[in-house]
Amino acid sequence: ATGGENDTTCTEEYNGVSWSSGGPLQIGVFHSVSVGTQNAALAFGGYSYSLSESTNATQQYNGSTWSLASSLNHAIRGHAGAGTETSALSFGGYDTNYTEEYDGTSWSMGGNLSNIRGDFGGAGGSKASALAFGGYPLQSTSEEYAPGSPITKTFDYDESTGLTDITDLKVHNLTHSGTFTTSGSDAQILLDSPQTPINAWRTSGNTILKRYGGVSATYGGTGDLLSIGGTSTNSVDFSVTSRMVEKFDSEIEVWSG
Repeated sequence: ATGGENDTTCTEEYNGVSWSSGGPLQIGVFHSVSVGTQNAALAFGGYSYSLSESTNATQQYNGSTWSLASSLNHAIRGHAGAGTETSALSFGGYDTNYTEEYDGTSWSMGGNLSNIRGDFGGAGGSKASALAFGGYPLQSTSEEYAPGSPITKTFDYDESTGLTDITDLKVHNLTHSGTFTTSGSDAQILLDSPQTPINAWRTSGNTILKRYGGVSATYGGTGDLLSIGGTSTNSVDFSVTSRMVEKFDSEIEVWSG
């Protein structure tokens, strides 16, 4: 547990029985996101009371001391995160649908969320595997982040010689791998691209309850998630605090109460 209101820098560690103080953050923040383990963690983004604005700061923890790491490309708060110290994901936030991926050295842009959401649930095991759900504006939608599809391109194909126009390959700075798939005068080739395909969000199962806030976590080592508590509305649209716990089954992509 890290940070808090009024730019607090406190860190607390849990050993399964009790909490104890850890090393202080380099920069005090509120509403930041932390991922990783007790001895190898990241904290990124959040709100700075002293600056009266969101921050793009990233801090990493070795079990005793926090140090500054490469900053996010965008200052953000109300976002969610997933992954580890060396393979992390930052996504969403108030008034944005940005996704950023961290490789242990620097942040780069990933595929945008389909829905703008802030103060929402999010969890996952790496920069290429995460789930975003609920949030503000109040919603029950879920999205799953997964690796992008292999890049393919169609080139002219000569049926008599079985050759493609190599000039096209050179123009696009690409080489082929695998086998050709031919159809009439076209050939579709699996390509080795100088750029990795962008990971993308896709629609997943809706939560039972529309809510924002609360906490979320993975459990069981299977990719299943829990969504706990938060703020919802009753039948007359008054905000109410929920005690409901929902479980996400990653195999069938369904939430249950």
